[in-house]
Amino acid sequence: MCKNSVYDVGGSQSDRNIIIINDIHVDIKDYIVPAACNLEDFRQMRADFEWENKFTVNTTLTDLHKYIENLLGSTNMKCLTPAKTSAGDCNMVAANLYTKSIFGEDTLANVNMRSR
Repeated sequence: MCKNSVYDVGGSQSDRNIIIINDIHVDIKDYIVPAACNLEDFRQMRADFEWENKFTVNTTLTDLHKYIENLLGSTNMKCLTPAKTSAGDCNMVAANLYTKSIFGEDTLANVNMRSR
């Protein structure tokens, strides 16, 4: 944190302090843990959140299953999709991922990937 991140703006006559939020860094991964939920709850939450983001991933990993394992490890998420549903050699994989924060907030993702 910058040494000027908390400072007095009015001299000795003021009791007001300013905190520069941009200087605070939090690793969200420290506050989420892999969790499980049933498929019906996952679908309901996904419908309630009503969002979708699509993006291209560039990686040196060529095995989609290895990529999912890597993603799970780096995000602290749990894969709710049974591994046997995407077993075998294929160029496409789909998985439902879920985690819960220590504050009780749900995080979910539906990952659909194909290799080129």
